[in-house]
Amino acid sequence: MLEVLEQAVLLGSLSPFAAFTWDNVEWNAEQPDPIDTSLISPHTRLADQTKIRAKNLAAWCDAKGITHPWAEAFARTQQPTQQLDSYPAELRAAIEAFEAVRSDPKAQAGRSPKSAIAAWLKSNKPDLSEGARDRIATVANWQPVGGAPKTPGT
Repeated sequence: MLEVLEQAVLLGSLSPFAAFTWDNVEWNAEQPDPIDTSLISPHTRLADQTKIRAKNLAAWCDAKGITHPWAEAFARTQQPTQQLDSYPAELRAAIEAFEAVRSDPKAQAGRSPKSAIAAWLKSNKPDLSEGARDRIATVANWQPVGGAPKTPGT
């Protein structure tokens, strides 16, 4: 099954959340390199650390007629507009960062949404330029006003 999933990622029918490769790593390296998912080709040597979102895997299984344990959970929540495969890379990164940070209180702890998104992008999308990360963090920020929280009733 792992080989089938790897082939699906390499051929572009299954979109990874984070991709790692052995292509540019020295022969004695212990960790694979993260790569931008838009750089994946049929010749990429994916590492086991490559991650796929459960909802993307469920959608892929549905399209292939493969039974999976998430059928009920995703039938209630799946939205047609969430098909990120056709979106430009920065838009996909913005949506992924927004969803990841917004749903993780630990990622938000002690920082603004914009800085939490920027930190997530730096660790999960290292191939993005600093300018791209700043643009994405600005767009995906759900509290763009900033400043101290308002006093209730004022």
